[in-house]
Amino acid sequence: ALVVNYLKQGNSSAVSEEDKAAVEAISDSVANLQGPTLKVEDVAEAGLYLASDEAKYVSGHNLVVDGGITVVNHSWRLYR
Repeated sequence: ALVVNYLKQGNSSAVSEEDKAAVEAISDSVANLQGPTLKVEDVAEAGLYLASDEAKYVSGHNLVVDGGITVVNHSWRLYR
């Protein structure tokens, strides 16, 4: 089963390009991995991998697609 706890809430078309750029700048400043910002397509590609034949031996794994934020930000711990 593919479970997504959080991607985006609300209508993204209601957000201005200026606001999107501001949010991206803030997230880039605190990101563990520098470079491209995480996109919805990145999560979709992870799901496609898990649904593919290449993942036939993957089971019981929590695949976190977050650019490493949970590694350095302990307030976002997966297991409590």
